[in-house]
Amino acid sequence: MGERFEIAGVSLEHRFGRTTYVALSADWLRSKVNREIGAFVLGDGPLDTFSLANTPQRLDYTEESVALNAHQLLGTRGALNAGYRISRAELDQDFPAIPPTASVDPLIAAHSQVEGVLHRFDLGVSYNHPAGFFGTAEMHWWHQSNLQDAAALADEDMWQANVYAGWRLWQRKAEVTIGVLNLTDQDYHLNPINYIIEPPRSRTLFMRFRMNL
Repeated sequence: MGERFEIAGVSLEHRFGRTTYVALSADWLRSKVNREIGAFVLGDGPLDTFSLANTPQRLDYTEESVALNAHQLLGTRGALNAGYRISRAELDQDFPAIPPTASVDPLIAAHSQVEGVLHRFDLGVSYNHPAGFFGTAEMHWWHQSNLQDAAALADEDMWQANVYAGWRLWQRKAEVTIGVLNLTDQDYHLNPINYIIEPPRSRTLFMRFRMNL
């Protein structure tokens, strides 16, 4: 069972003329967890001996994000989409039963704080034919800066391109789509401190059949 999250958000949307749509949104995400995890306790006898035990752990996670998205219609068949999102995530971890001088490793220290800032830019163009054919090409770029106890991790800068094509049939009640994700076959090393839907790590064939009843 996953942990519970508190989520809040607000969005402002506006149309400029008849063909341009802009949306500005802000989101806040938080989760607090108190649990116990397994640990090894070093004995004080003549030989190093270990025993099993539990130690309490407290986690406090927050993430704030702001996003700006714009959609521009290109005539009656095409559209251009662009978006930018920046998110700042922070994870505070405490082990109340571990003395502050017990370890200098941030993974098991009495207190540690991990922080990451993630920028994302999206750009896409789509085409829809009245007969049902459609196609989409999109590009996604990420840049992540690792701060606090994660500052030793290298910052990540990566981009991926996706292409799709498909056909809508039976009066648009069915849709067949085929495409390629991560067209350039680029891997990445993003810190999972920021919440994202994980993109594919290699070139991936995408196929989908969808029906609306």
